[in-house]
Amino acid sequence: MTDRANLPAIVTAAQLASMPSRLAKLVESRTENRYPADGDAYSVEALWRMPETISQDLIEEARQAIPAAEAACQPAPKEALSKWLNSLGVLCAGRMSAEDAAVKLQAYSAMLEVPASILNKHTLDEAARQFQWFPSYSEIAQFLDPRAAAKTKILDRVRRIAAASPTRSEARTTWANLPQDRKDRVNEALKRAGISEPMP
Repeated sequence: MTDRANLPAIVTAAQLASMPSRLAKLVESRTENRYPADGDAYSVEALWRMPETISQDLIEEARQAIPAAEAACQPAPKEALSKWLNSLGVLCAGRMSAEDAAVKLQAYSAMLEVPASILNKHTLDEAARQFQWFPSYSEIAQFLDPRAAAKTKILDRVRRIAAASPTRSEARTTWANLPQDRKDRVNEALKRAGISEPMP
């Protein structure tokens, strides 16, 4: 089973690859390792923060990335979800009758709402390897929900960057914009150095 902390990076890899690399690095999920004194080391998803420096170019990249990020979060049609669940049912061992399986699949399809982008061969293979028997609704939800959340996090981060204002770059220090007290100190130092002509 995929480590939950690494899951967002795996689920969103193709989506991030389609973005400009600078934006992708800023919105991707990262992991942090924890080393408790009384147990084994483990990884957690790191807290995401807005970039400290946001340029107008970055804002434009984020605005252009919104439609694709929204598309990646579009809910799957019920037919696509039913097909994915049906395939999972075929791949998992089970002792239930075909009628019971059909009723269960119909109930699952009615309740679940997940992005179409996560219902693919990769997630089907992963689910089939994880579940020996056909899973309960709770198990299916626990499998699909984090994968759906990874997609919505990317959309949220892209939208937040797109809605931001550019950060002010530090003004270049020139003689003209130096405060008067600093100008006086410089002129005093020049005078001590034997340079009699003060700066204007």
